[in-house]
Amino acid sequence: MFSVLLLAQAAVAQNPGSRPEILEAMRADIAAERHESDGGGRAWLEESQSDMEVVAGGVGNWKLIYEAGEHGIPEGGMLFFQLSPFWGWSTPRFAQEAATRPGSTQITVHSEGVGWEAETIDQQLMVIRFTKGGLKKSDRVVLNYTGLADRYSEQSQAFWFSVDGDGDGIRALVRDTKLEVKVLPRDAVGMHLVLPTAAEPGDTVRMHVSYLDATGNLALGSFGDIFFDLPTGIEFSGPISLHAGSGGVDLVVSQEGVYTVKGVGPAGEATSNPMVVRKGVENILWADLQVHTALSDGTGSLDEVYHYARNVAGLDAVCITDHDHWGMKFLDQNPEMWESVKTASEKWNEPGRFVAFLGYEWTNWVSGHRHVLFPGTEGVPWSSADEKWDTPQELWEEVKKVGGITIAHHSAGGPVPTDWRIPPDPDCEPITEIVSVHGSSESADTPGRIYSAIKGNYVRDALGRGYQLGFIGSTDGHDGHPGLSQLAGASGGLAAIITKDKTRKGILKALRERRCYATNGPRIGLRFQLGDASMGGFVQKGDEELKLICRVIGTDAIDYVDIIHNEKLAQRVDGKGKSLFFFDLQVPAMNAGDFVYLRVLQKDGGAAWSSPIFCK
Repeated sequence: MFSVLLLAQAAVAQNPGSRPEILEAMRADIAAERHESDGGGRAWLEESQSDMEVVAGGVGNWKLIYEAGEHGIPEGGMLFFQLSPFWGWSTPRFAQEAATRPGSTQITVHSEGVGWEAETIDQQLMVIRFTKGGLKKSDRVVLNYTGLADRYSEQSQAFWFSVDGDGDGIRALVRDTKLEVKVLPRDAVGMHLVLPTAAEPGDTVRMHVSYLDATGNLALGSFGDIFFDLPTGIEFSGPISLHAGSGGVDLVVSQEGVYTVKGVGPAGEATSNPMVVRKGVENILWADLQVHTALSDGTGSLDEVYHYARNVAGLDAVCITDHDHWGMKFLDQNPEMWESVKTASEKWNEPGRFVAFLGYEWTNWVSGHRHVLFPGTEGVPWSSADEKWDTPQELWEEVKKVGGITIAHHSAGGPVPTDWRIPPDPDCEPITEIVSVHGSSESADTPGRIYSAIKGNYVRDALGRGYQLGFIGSTDGHDGHPGLSQLAGASGGLAAIITKDKTRKGILKALRERRCYATNGPRIGLRFQLGDASMGGFVQKGDEELKLICRVIGTDAIDYVDIIHNEKLAQRVDGKGKSLFFFDLQVPAMNAGDFVYLRVLQKDGGAAWSSPIFCK
């Protein structure tokens, strides 16, 4: 993944699970001097294949040509062939003869008297070493690669070449390339319907309708008429036909109630998430605030990901958070990439309809990963690899200047845990991402616990330290499917934000006030009140019992609701298999520093976590 293969001595870990050796390798790569031949030359797909299309997860065959640049590749130098290291491309393996086995790669070196050897050195990565002689300017290496494609569709998937001209272990990407192929979705296997979670009588609401394939890709094409089974209280004149796989329907809601809509069409059927219609209902916006694209280690262009977020997943808000220094090319070293992120966020941001935040991920391998949300277009990707911004405190100083926020994620483990010994800055970090594709960081007894969890480093432990954090979920998705990563994995993540103000300013205000909750993907409606306080709020220390109000609008039958008081499970309430589950009960008086939150689990594994209510 990096343009250097250096062995770095591990520094003393600042927290269990940290990976300082990665940071040291990144810094060594940045500081390393490049040989004049490093990254030289050009590469392309054979002309007849330059627009080749392959079905996601299908087998393709490509002829790739590398031509040496001005300085060639001297004896002892190396040429690297890299498939995207994300989401299923077959690892290239040298084959003497043509073969159909995925990964088989024939190599022809068009240079007289040159000796070479090929070796697979990592997933999706092959090296060709020039052991006798070397390539001169314009000499060519031809690769015939047969492999399985990425399982996620995108309009432009790149292959990569890099050159270490002097064999010192430091390589650079070949920039002059035409190596993009189109990965197409598979056939539709089902329909997806998305309704708002809350509406008032008389509202006109938008229902998003899409056809998806088995891994959640938007299936393209025209699919004929779709018919809807509408309950009394919802009006629409149909049917509709979908073009390009997705569309929308305007529905008028006239009566109070809890509604779902069923759709039936030639490529499948589906039932929407529930929608509560009631005068004065608390409004919920759904957001995915951590999404990666092909700019770093994800799938799809900026426009593809925004389109999916708004028109397929039916999200109200999204933040694309590509890494500062991770992937094939780096955001912190390519200003034009950051400009494209800024331009796309402005293009897609439509206050009142769809909110697109500018953001990025501060990918710190010592104190933990955080993503940054900017309130507008001001801000730069302060790099975690730069000594000026390599601690959370240094990052927060910059974020304060522009009025943004940071969000720690996969904090209990996963790729790297958060160092909770560093208190989150309350002005910059009012919330934490409790669940994502990596799993849940809530607690040791959480449903869908994150892998490689560190004992004592869960979010509940952080609350026990006195940190007043609200909860959100987000996908941390790399599949090009913001808001719906759970369709092709064990977990996803969504942020439910309680506000009617569908603007950057309004959403950030709600997040700062912790008026939000988390789910692992499904649009579970949740209301939690303790005394006079709602999610993220405060109650006063006192001697009186408090009334706890819980309202759950499930997407499946509720298994149970847990009441977490401080760092313990205080009570488990049986959901009795109901999808609409309401209860009130009295809880003991609270002491200063206490916190209470709810954890909801459905029979199908869907889960939700309320933001805590704290005691002053």
